[in-house]
Amino acid sequence: MTEVTVKPTLAASRRSLLKGSALAGAAAALPLASSTAHAAARLVVYDSRVAESRDFAAQHRGGLMLDMAVAHDDRFALLRGDLPAITHVEGLTRWSDWLMVRGAMEERGLRLASETRIAAPLTGRDHLFRWALRSR
Repeated sequence: MTEVTVKPTLAASRRSLLKGSALAGAAAALPLASSTAHAAARLVVYDSRVAESRDFAAQHRGGLMLDMAVAHDDRFALLRGDLPAITHVEGLTRWSDWLMVRGAMEERGLRLASETRIAAPLTGRDHLFRWALRSR
């Protein structure tokens, strides 16, 4: 028997390279699109009048932001208006604001995921709550 060696042609390796780079480009775009959609599906609720809540908002940038100081002034127009499809809401607010947001979001199908009382040494408040709502 004679041994036959097959060498890849330049065209085949170029084609493979193009296919590989196209797949790599598509794979790299998926996490970006996914994270952008994830950010748009999130609502972060905070109160700019409370230092701890402002810090919370600064750490959770991205997506839709709701400042309760503004919401009180415009009579909660954002919560009553057309919101994009929200899949989860996170917040650090006073108890009364938490109840207002929770009621509005439960009407949209979101449910309680967590609720924790938070110490607020910067402002001296003891009635701040860190909470989260998720879609069913």
